[in-house]
Amino acid sequence: MRHCQNLLVSGLLTGFCFTTLCPAGAQTANPNVLGIAAKAVYTSDNKILVRWTPINHKTWEWGRDSGYNLVQITLEDNNGPLSSADQSASILQVAFAPKNQSQWEAAMLLDSAVGVAAGACFGEDFTVSGPASGGIVTAHNLESEKDNRFGLSLFAADVSTLAAEMQNLLYRDETVSAGYRYAYIIRPGGLTAAHPLKPGRATISASDPYTMPEPAGFSASPGDSIVSLVWDQSAGAEHYASYDVWRSKNNGPYEKVNKEPVLPASQPDGKDEKQLLFYARIENNTDSFRFKVCGHSPFGFDGPFSPIQTVKGVASALKATVRVLKADELASGMALTWEFPDSLNGKIQGFNLLRSAQHEGPYTPLNTALLGPAARTFTDPGPLPLNYYKAEFVDWNGNHVGSLPQMAQPKDSIAPEAPSAVAGEAVGEKGVLRIHWSPSPSADVMGYRVFMADQPDGSYGQITSKWTGDTVFYHTVNASSLTEQKYFRIKAIDRRENTSEFSPLCTVSIPDIVPPAMPVLKKTEPRPEGIAVEFVPSQSRDVKQHRILRKKKDDAGWLEVAVLDTLAGQTRVLFMDSTAEKMYTYNYMIQAVDDAGLAGNSKIFRPNTGATACGNPFSSLKYSL
Repeated sequence: MRHCQNLLVSGLLTGFCFTTLCPAGAQTANPNVLGIAAKAVYTSDNKILVRWTPINHKTWEWGRDSGYNLVQITLEDNNGPLSSADQSASILQVAFAPKNQSQWEAAMLLDSAVGVAAGACFGEDFTVSGPASGGIVTAHNLESEKDNRFGLSLFAADVSTLAAEMQNLLYRDETVSAGYRYAYIIRPGGLTAAHPLKPGRATISASDPYTMPEPAGFSASPGDSIVSLVWDQSAGAEHYASYDVWRSKNNGPYEKVNKEPVLPASQPDGKDEKQLLFYARIENNTDSFRFKVCGHSPFGFDGPFSPIQTVKGVASALKATVRVLKADELASGMALTWEFPDSLNGKIQGFNLLRSAQHEGPYTPLNTALLGPAARTFTDPGPLPLNYYKAEFVDWNGNHVGSLPQMAQPKDSIAPEAPSAVAGEAVGEKGVLRIHWSPSPSADVMGYRVFMADQPDGSYGQITSKWTGDTVFYHTVNASSLTEQKYFRIKAIDRRENTSEFSPLCTVSIPDIVPPAMPVLKKTEPRPEGIAVEFVPSQSRDVKQHRILRKKKDDAGWLEVAVLDTLAGQTRVLFMDSTAEKMYTYNYMIQAVDDAGLAGNSKIFRPNTGATACGNPFSSLKYSL
């Protein structure tokens, strides 16, 4: 017997296994174990259907050649659980012998899926042609052949109960009593004592008939003489191996659309796709069509129908291209020219010209009435500073097909208005400045350039590398410099690269993290009226005050003797400390404080180290009255 089915299908279905029968990883189980997975359901006509499947290729070959043995045990009756003796007495054994060739040939005439199973079981050639024989190619072919035969035979059994019966993978138990509980044990036939064995087991009560869900999420999307049907097959994956699609035309009787079972698709990782898609042809776009789907169980019956979807076809757009060729600026406006095949004029209603100020739209029609099929020009009497134009044709089915956008600008030598409300502030203490402004009111502005100077009336240099389309700009300056402020101005630039005047001035203060320069203590000397302290003030511009500090030799803290103003412009200051007491030895220090509260100190006495805060050698200033 030679397999004559499409081997492409077998390649797609390699390793296929009904999920409710095959546990996770069943086909990667120990290949040396004779193992079976089984499941049973109770039907509304008082039958129990038992389905099983071999879990690996070795068991599949064994069952093909030696058949299977099934044992039924009654576990409970209407009075409760049976004793061990009664259970043993209830045992019913059924042997399933392999079908002969004449039986297979007869069954193949009834169901094409039986032919698929026969080809998998007995076909002569399942190998893949390679560039050479032997070695890795031969090994691959042998392994592929095993996988193809095994997977395809299980697929046939899942979509056809006759194919399952021919492979001895299905048992209909019509001897059951309502309310009783049964156990079914399935083993491979023949002499299996020398082989590790894992029988299939299923336990079920003859009550509460098995019910299946209707297909979920069923929807229909019409096209031109075709309908796309989509439903959530993952919700029914536990119950269904395949699906059927049914169609009714103009409320007539339903007919099945698919000739072959509609199968779940698989992702590259082997998992089923969540949704299943089916394309159904329809004769025309005028009649009304109703669609519904139902799932088919590996136990041989169909589930309930999905909700009905009613659709009409939608004629596809005329397959043609329209293109805006050019836009010429005239005194009367922007003259647009487009091209469209003259031979198709009789297949369209006419044209629309659309315009937007942005490439991505939205686009609005310029013409108040549809332009004729022979039209190829149109003038926009009031073009914008920046225009994007589209031409579209409308075919006789009402489909609108547009061109790609074409940009056009009127000639422009007028500079845009400058931006306003420029402001800025420091962000943190690392020299990051944030400059922001209100956009220019001009409609054709392309972006902005930012300029900076160290003085309000200084030379402004551009700090944007090109231009920015935003109205916020961040710039980093050296926060350790002695410059306290930076000055910014903004210019707007339009799409013709006309540049506006400068915006109003923006002044931004830089975070002050640099203490003022140290004052220099020149000398101290006792005088009759006190101690004279002579020093050079700090030369930093942001100094707000100088503090005269004093402490007795053995005191821990400094005493503020006096606070002087900035002393701006002075090169030498003499201060008389008249509060010093006689017979004490004093240390003096001058401290400059800036507007940020940072201090710069002259030499500081440290009795334990004899060093200044800056690490310079200390010269103690001690005076006694």
